[in-house]
Amino acid sequence: MSNSTIEAVMGYDPNEGASIFFTIMFGLLLMFLTAQIYTQAKRFTEEHPYVKSKKLKISNIPILLGVLVYFVSCILRCASISKGKSMGLNQMINLYVAENVLLYVAPTFYSVTVLLYFEFIIHWLDFTDLQNKFTFRFFFYSDMIARILQIVGSSNLSSNYHAGSSVLVAGLFVQIALFSYFIFLQVKFNQHHYLTSNKDIAAHIKMFSINFATMSVLIIIRNIIRVIGYLAHRGNYLNVQEWVFYVFTTLPLFLIPFIFGIINCKYNIFSFKTLVLEKTAREQEDSQTMEEQV
Repeated sequence: MSNSTIEAVMGYDPNEGASIFFTIMFGLLLMFLTAQIYTQAKRFTEEHPYVKSKKLKISNIPILLGVLVYFVSCILRCASISKGKSMGLNQMINLYVAENVLLYVAPTFYSVTVLLYFEFIIHWLDFTDLQNKFTFRFFFYSDMIARILQIVGSSNLSSNYHAGSSVLVAGLFVQIALFSYFIFLQVKFNQHHYLTSNKDIAAHIKMFSINFATMSVLIIIRNIIRVIGYLAHRGNYLNVQEWVFYVFTTLPLFLIPFIFGIINCKYNIFSFKTLVLEKTAREQEDSQTMEEQV
């Protein structure tokens, strides 16, 4: 297969060096997050052997799967570029479609971990105003519907670009609305750190809010750029420039778990749960002391 055929499938002549670089970066990020989360989970279990922590541990698995999925997508991209010339057209198209499906799936795993974190926190601290406005199932299923629309639309771009792009854009708009609402919830969530007397808990709330909002903003920016690209004609500038793909798709999907990992070093769900347990124990002791005084 010639370079011109590869370019016809991808929309541009891809740079092999860039694909290898991001494959290495996602591989390193996956190892870093896996070691970090495993260490934190193990330490929490050792320090609190009688506390049920299965849900806490499971909540961290999706973001690891998201990085793994995108890592595999990067590997497929490298394969399609390096071996594209020796492949048949159908093989190249199938590899490209598989790469793109994984690209759409990866962010869903990111959002699952963030949504689970958010649900845990507002219930542990009994933030009633947020509990009435947020349910994990609503956000999860809405995000899934948006991803499915994007996958269906993407798979039909080659056969019917207008119909495929219309379905894909609909999915993007659903996500833009969903994460815009989630940012609104983050503003209200962040306000609680001013109302919390415990400084450590307040600091965790603030950093979690930054983490959640960062993910939402990056996804919204990425989706807006993609909407502009798909609403224009097929060969418009945004769709035929490889740097656009790396800056507005690959980079955000790298930054989300990277920022998560940096913040997670000190402000993580296990350390937050420890603070909540200590807060509950102190409240029980104070209550018992007051009863004895009476």
